[in-house]
Amino acid sequence: MSSKQKFCRNCGTPLPAGVKVCAACGAKAKKPLFARWWFILLVVIAVLTAVGQVRHYLAEQGDPIRWTDIRLGERLPELASVRGEVHTNTETDLDVEVFKTSQEQYNSYVDACREKGFSIDDVEDGSAYSAYDTAGYALRLILFESSKKMNIRLTAPMEMGPFQWPAGELGALIPAPPSTVGNVSWERSDGFFLYVGQMPRESYDAYVTACADSGFAVDYDKGEDYYHAEDGAGHRLSLKYEGNDTVSIRLEQITQTPKPAEEVSVETEAPAATEQPEAGPEASSGIDPEFKQAMDSYEAFFDEYIEFMQSYQQNGSPLDMLTKYASYMSQYAETMKAMEGLGEQEMSNEELLYYTEVTSRINQKLMAAALETE
Repeated sequence: MSSKQKFCRNCGTPLPAGVKVCAACGAKAKKPLFARWWFILLVVIAVLTAVGQVRHYLAEQGDPIRWTDIRLGERLPELASVRGEVHTNTETDLDVEVFKTSQEQYNSYVDACREKGFSIDDVEDGSAYSAYDTAGYALRLILFESSKKMNIRLTAPMEMGPFQWPAGELGALIPAPPSTVGNVSWERSDGFFLYVGQMPRESYDAYVTACADSGFAVDYDKGEDYYHAEDGAGHRLSLKYEGNDTVSIRLEQITQTPKPAEEVSVETEAPAATEQPEAGPEASSGIDPEFKQAMDSYEAFFDEYIEFMQSYQQNGSPLDMLTKYASYMSQYAETMKAMEGLGEQEMSNEELLYYTEVTSRINQKLMAAALETE
């Protein structure tokens, strides 16, 4: 298949294939600007940048949120004509982010949630609000003022029923709670963690006092809703008022009872000499093998890239270049990821010298390639 006939851009004389100087007028047979590899590369980068900006803009706008699609939507005030991102949408858990929410809109939604019944054990600090409703659903609202986004999190109440207080030595270390309704999260020989329901704050405060009187008053840390302490005998207790008349209790053994030492023979043998691995040539030269491999891969990538661009100058087409360029961008991302990892570690003097040599060679090759295509 014959290639397309080329003509001198200065005098119009037909040029044989491969000729770079017109025999008739002496003008150089330069490629037009739009056909040069570096110009096409800039166009490709500009297109990719524009696509990235458009995708970022669309992501910032969010998707339309249809409140009728929210499975727990009936328990919350409806938000009409809003955009954002739904992270979780199940029968027991909702996590949604509403975009473009002002402080005034956030305050209005907090008031609407209160009117909806979320006012039990409520806590508010201006940009966050948490509360329960009479059915035990837990609501948390957070306003991110810098990004003007409001996060809505709604969680169904924990299933509770009659439970048995842990038996054995650990269960006897502290008094059993006044309620027998709860949920045992886990129980082992060295500890247990459970939730107790139907324990209002007054019962929680009294239970904290009872546990302290039982010996858990060593190195204690007490807050309005929590109590942490040890008994001085290797056990740690954590109590927390979770809200909505629910208390969590966690008791663990933090030290192991020492086992009696077994009798051993008095005869001892000299320890066998361990062989030390021989240092490779890179290690002995002060260059880490992984560092050298990453730098060599970095240089090899640019060698292949320059060869690709030079090949395109001979018989390539812009469309073919765009197709292959995507593959090189993927390789470039992987190579730069490895290079970023090198930047997080301190280089030795030898490694810094090798890094400088490789980057210098790459820059020289890129400059030479650019001059060849002029």
